[in-house]
Amino acid sequence: MSRRRKYRHSRATIAKIRDTMRQIQMLLEQHGSYRAKTSGRIITRLGNPHGAEHLRGRGNREAMAAKKTQADAFALSVAPVIEEIRRDWTSDAPPTLRQFCDELALRDVRTCRGGIWSWRPATVKRLLERIARLRQP
Repeated sequence: MSRRRKYRHSRATIAKIRDTMRQIQMLLEQHGSYRAKTSGRIITRLGNPHGAEHLRGRGNREAMAAKKTQADAFALSVAPVIEEIRRDWTSDAPPTLRQFCDELALRDVRTCRGGIWSWRPATVKRLLERIARLRQP
């Protein structure tokens, strides 16, 4: 017993699709693989053929250094709250990342971008790693 497809295309529709695909293939071969025109539509290969060469030397390093400095300052400003959470923790086991998230949210500590209830375990993990790295001698 063969299964029937829910949507069936007529032979004429399939022939039309194949014909269009052949035209597109011909145009791509004639005009190169970057651009071809067919009935008013432009077929374009996505992406930059030169990669990110045009971005080199345009100040990205300085921008990233500024972001890292901002993140370091934020981590150092939150470090006392983290220490307070560790000091006030009543359980025998140290707090988990999720518990750090909940405590930071309950204490109305904003994230670096300004959210209060936006603390995520991965964010707290990166914050703790940054604080530990900054406090190394």
